[in-house]
Amino acid sequence: YTWNQGITLLSSNQSLTVSPLIGTIYSLVGTNTLGCNYNGSYSVSVNPLPNLSVLSSTNSICIGSSVSFTASGATSYSVNSLVSPPSAIVTPSTNTSYIVSGNNANGCVKTLTLDVTVNSLTLTVSSNTAICRGKSVILSANSTGNYSYNWNLGSVNVPFGVTSPLSPTQTSTYSLTAVDNNNGCSLTNTVMVTVNANPTVMIASSSPTVCK
Repeated sequence: YTWNQGITLLSSNQSLTVSPLIGTIYSLVGTNTLGCNYNGSYSVSVNPLPNLSVLSSTNSICIGSSVSFTASGATSYSVNSLVSPPSAIVTPSTNTSYIVSGNNANGCVKTLTLDVTVNSLTLTVSSNTAICRGKSVILSANSTGNYSYNWNLGSVNVPFGVTSPLSPTQTSTYSLTAVDNNNGCSLTNTVMVTVNANPTVMIASSSPTVCK
């Protein structure tokens, strides 16, 4: 066997694997043991890939948020091997890569990868606590990120990680919102301070007067 592309010898094997970029004609000469030849040709047409593009609303989100993306340039689409409409909304909980594939009428497929970064916050606040009425408590927050803090203390907002001593007169819930200064993501945690009533003490005597 002799496979040729134009005047270029490609192979002397019985089979030939090719990956043409454009339509190409391959010629074959087969010779038997008697020296007789067979001349043939095989034409390979190359269909274009879909002109696939993917437009996303963002590539970086806060945890719990969603990202929408729209694919165009193909006749059918899939995301991570699952059939999908051209537009989709996803809510990943961790950094995720979405492989978007588009098919055209010729059955050709093109894939693009959409990487979504998920930003999360780590925030530890004071545990729920209890105090006696008239006593005070200091609430605090701890984190390892570049955060700004804002305690909501009812009618007062305190922009610090640690509060001044609080003396609530009744059981109260306070919230702390932390904002990541690097990406604007926020997280809110709450602390309940239970205010216990003080005991009522009564003093009684057998007689209000005594002998000297």
